[in-house]
Amino acid sequence: MFRTLVKKLLGLQRGAPDPQLLMWFPCDQSIPEQSVPKGFVHRPFKGGDEIAWCELLNANGQLGVWDSARMENEQLKVLAEDGQRFVSNVDGKLVACAGVYDRERVEGPCWEIGWIAVDPAHQGLGLGGSVAAEALRLTRRLTKRPVYLLTDDFRIPAIKTYLKLGFIPDWSHPSYEERWKEIFASLGSSYAQYECAQKGRK
Repeated sequence: MFRTLVKKLLGLQRGAPDPQLLMWFPCDQSIPEQSVPKGFVHRPFKGGDEIAWCELLNANGQLGVWDSARMENEQLKVLAEDGQRFVSNVDGKLVACAGVYDRERVEGPCWEIGWIAVDPAHQGLGLGGSVAAEALRLTRRLTKRPVYLLTDDFRIPAIKTYLKLGFIPDWSHPSYEERWKEIFASLGSSYAQYECAQKGRK
């Protein structure tokens, strides 16, 4: 991971940083059932959730600084009413989120599973995987399109979750192969099956 970090810093100095890591969810991949623990519930977006949603994204600490202006710039309201999923606790506090967003890529129209976040006070309970699975289930009810997500090299716990859900690492960018090799090396032998079985598949 140190070599990747050095390369990223050098890339920033050259004005050409590496892109985020890209992962695809195969159209024939089953979506695992992931229930939430007792005391938590899934729910969709409701009018007035914006402030609590921003607070959750900010609390996560890995997704930058959020306010209503950024939400609008990121086009998070494209499918917000139907495509935004949350987990809340018994007090009604939002503690995890994931959404489905209408995106255009070189591959054509796609669905992005994006802005997956869990409140640090509730991490380790499987909430991230559960809410992401809810978002994936929604894509099966929408127009058939490729489904992807973007993540960062340092988000190792999140990458573990995405691999277990069935997401496939993309190897198309020149930087991806070495970066994924370093990530899988850090994950250990229990994740070797994902690297061997999924490399090059989309």
